[in-house]
Amino acid sequence: MLRKTLHRWLCPRRLEEFKRQTKRRLPVPAWRLVELEDRINPAPPLITTIEGINFDEDATNSGFYHIPPDPHGAVGPNHVVSVNNTSIEWHTLAGTQQNSQRLGKNGSTHVGSFFEPLTPVNGTFDPKVIYDHFENRFVVVTLERTDDNDGSTSGDAADTSRILLAVSDNSDPNGTWYYFSINAKTNIGGTDTWADYPGFAVDEEAIYITNNLFGFGTSGTFQGTRLWIVPKGVSGGLYEGKTGSFSIHNPYTASGSVATTTQPAYMHSAGSGSTGTFLVSYSGLSDGTNEFVQIVRVDSPLSSPTFSHQFVNVGNIDDTATAMPDAPQSGTSTRIETNDRRALNAVWRNNYLYTTAQIMPASGADIGDVTAHWWKLNTTTLSAITVTDQGNVGAEDLGSDTYTWMPSIAVDSQDNVVMGYGASSATIYPSFYATGRKPGDPAGTLKSPVLL
Repeated sequence: MLRKTLHRWLCPRRLEEFKRQTKRRLPVPAWRLVELEDRINPAPPLITTIEGINFDEDATNSGFYHIPPDPHGAVGPNHVVSVNNTSIEWHTLAGTQQNSQRLGKNGSTHVGSFFEPLTPVNGTFDPKVIYDHFENRFVVVTLERTDDNDGSTSGDAADTSRILLAVSDNSDPNGTWYYFSINAKTNIGGTDTWADYPGFAVDEEAIYITNNLFGFGTSGTFQGTRLWIVPKGVSGGLYEGKTGSFSIHNPYTASGSVATTTQPAYMHSAGSGSTGTFLVSYSGLSDGTNEFVQIVRVDSPLSSPTFSHQFVNVGNIDDTATAMPDAPQSGTSTRIETNDRRALNAVWRNNYLYTTAQIMPASGADIGDVTAHWWKLNTTTLSAITVTDQGNVGAEDLGSDTYTWMPSIAVDSQDNVVMGYGASSATIYPSFYATGRKPGDPAGTLKSPVLL
């Protein structure tokens, strides 16, 4: 099950501007040959690998080179579907490519694009794909925006924002897809806003999409975060090819809550009671001593949604006063942008909530280095969620001053955890690694990484 989870969920988040992820296999350094009793067993070996969309292939599809690529992927019983800015393609599990096409308009026409039924007006951006195991379908989201930059803050018809959704009719992406468009242009305090950087998840009854909202025009100031809840409509709705529907909500109305980049948790089973999903954020939230993961529980998502807010104290783990430096890489003095401290994905299973972000460790071997971090949170008592375990994706197995960035996390039915992350240093080319842990492993530890 651990291997299946690895391939279903692990995918790079925002790898940097290079035409292909390196195929170089790094030699095992001598310092890794430590005594067996002092080391943790390595992560399981890969079953297979499938090459996703590369820089040139995307340009062939769309007519343009796009930076950043924003890759994302999902695996079903027989297929791997991958997306990036601005293409979609899928393969069989054996690696046979069956489709590769642009998501939106290629500069002259939307005809021939994946989202052709929704008449995209540009190439779209920030796509994601998930496999809905409840209904055995692939679900794809991407965003579209137009802006004439005329300085108007509201009421300009040329300023538009849409969320584009597609749902396969079964587990085979070669069949029929159903499409749905959401007008995401939202007025907040008199300012029209557009949607950016979607969080994306499902539970047994709904699709959850979060976005940061920014004002149109040259200022583009952050105006808040919103949640869109889309009923699956298994009987007579979107999942049956009928008219879709949605509701939009501000999950940060509670006193003291902080609107920031938010990830809805992918729910592996129905939540307790009326719980739909959990909205998770980090972004370096701190009281000056300790850091906090912010969680909003969504109840009754399809009837009268309610939002219960809490901060979970995770200790002094992050030097939040220090900005994230760009990461070094081998062969050049040009460094890789590592972005920021936002939560990057979240999953829920067996009453535990898992999430990831990047931090600047306040102490230890990784101090001063951008470091991927993970949390395991106990949701048994919904009103008092606590930290069960957490740890850094440290660089000890890869060498000193190795930066680890853009992590993702997954968990199987036996609580085995798998993570994916990027890494680089002055002696390591930008690469992607997998690691994991079993429930009985020492607290805060991970297996030795496997190079993908």
